[in-house]
Amino acid sequence: MSDSVFLDYLNEPRAISSTPVGVTRIIFCDNALGHNQTPLVTNALTELNTSLRKLPANVTKHVQALDSFMIKDFKDLWKKQWDHQKRYLLKMVCLGRNQENFNTLLPIGT
Repeated sequence: MSDSVFLDYLNEPRAISSTPVGVTRIIFCDNALGHNQTPLVTNALTELNTSLRKLPANVTKHVQALDSFMIKDFKDLWKKQWDHQKRYLLKMVCLGRNQENFNTLLPIGT
């Protein structure tokens, strides 16, 4: 995430709700470069009466376990489809592109 995307997030009223007067909000985030406090981000945080706190390095996977599981499932599915595509392409190259050999190939997704 770039700092401009983070700034857009901070300025989005649907993402950041208002807080009662006198209450300071804290946003915890990882150490991604886009979460760095630039002058624009600092101004937006001040207007929102919000402070930014960084999580220690390498703890995101522990505090966002659901994200880890969802990402793992996505990666596994992507790898399976990519492996299938590689096999398909190898068959195309090895068997040639003539019609009789082409009919023996499996299309993606089968």
